[in-house]
Amino acid sequence: MPASSYIENPVLGYAAYSAVKFIGYTLFASWIPGFYRKQGRETIQVDANGQIDDDLICSRCKYQLRGLGASARCPECDMSVAESLNDPYRSRVGDPDANPYLAGAVRTFIGMALGYVLYGISQLLPAIPLAVGIILLLPVRFAEWALLLYLFYDRTWSRKAVNERIIMRGVLLSFLLDLPAAMGFCLVSYRLSIC
Repeated sequence: MPASSYIENPVLGYAAYSAVKFIGYTLFASWIPGFYRKQGRETIQVDANGQIDDDLICSRCKYQLRGLGASARCPECDMSVAESLNDPYRSRVGDPDANPYLAGAVRTFIGMALGYVLYGISQLLPAIPLAVGIILLLPVRFAEWALLLYLFYDRTWSRKAVNERIIMRGVLLSFLLDLPAAMGFCLVSYRLSIC
């Protein structure tokens, strides 16, 4: 049988591409709350009486610990307040806790929708080198991740430094996922087993 590059099943190819992106984005979305929690690790406020004057919540049961001393115990689950203070992934009231599957699905959808639009625009333009295409794609990827953070994690953009680090990591992840996603597309949609 002669080799050809005929696309036999593009729908399955796009499904494979989307699945790879969804898995990567969902895993990353499950780690995002940890970035916010690490950022707040050293900033728990304590008043002059040694009581917590911040929105710290119990690491075990999520009870609000404001007003308790470091030597106290959580009134809800009896865990030591000191354990919550020393937890590297401690939480505060209002920390983002989005559903990673939903965030991953929305991020995949945003990327696929914008990718479809950009692909249509690229068909109207003369061919551009890969390096130029990547440079032109950078602001789009930054906007995609900023939109995701706004929708699921920080609507007030109050943690700008953390948001910027998450966006940078997200953009890098998007480019890293392009290769296995494209390979999945090719392996599933083309007649040939190798693109």
